[in-house]
Amino acid sequence: MVDVLPYGESIIENGFIRWPDTGHRMNVLGFDKLFKYAKPELITKVLTIPVIPLPLLVFAKITSHMDRHLTKDLLDILYVLEHYEEVSISERRFDVTGEHDLSYEERGAYILGSDLRDLLSPREIETVLVFLEEFSEEYSEHVQQLSHESGKSAEEILSLFGAFFKGLHSKR
Repeated sequence: MVDVLPYGESIIENGFIRWPDTGHRMNVLGFDKLFKYAKPELITKVLTIPVIPLPLLVFAKITSHMDRHLTKDLLDILYVLEHYEEVSISERRFDVTGEHDLSYEERGAYILGSDLRDLLSPREIETVLVFLEEFSEEYSEHVQQLSHESGKSAEEILSLFGAFFKGLHSKR
């Protein structure tokens, strides 16, 4: 599935795009980075499209969720937190040492936070931190919603989002 989004200075108003058919506003914070870091991917023999890196996809899902409040965005974020840098893709999970006190399952989320931190401005990081405030305790609406929809326990969800938070604050 491909998500084609409009973007350009002529349609942005105060950091938002307003959809003409619904009037909804979409935050475009960080969109400049989506285009800057997108890499051309050959989809078919005759079709190449720019694809954004997973950390920036997560950032886009975060800002999207803050606009739309859709569970689908949360489920997408959770999926990437859980599967980022799996051993079949790379061995970076093994490079995270015990000093971070992370389980193997949490290390991908930690690396994702670290990778995202390196791509974002302080203002964009602050947006992520505001979003993460919703994942500070097991009875929060977002944690319960994700637990219900994903089948994961609140503890599993909090550990992944906590590892992501640690990665966002890590030093390289």
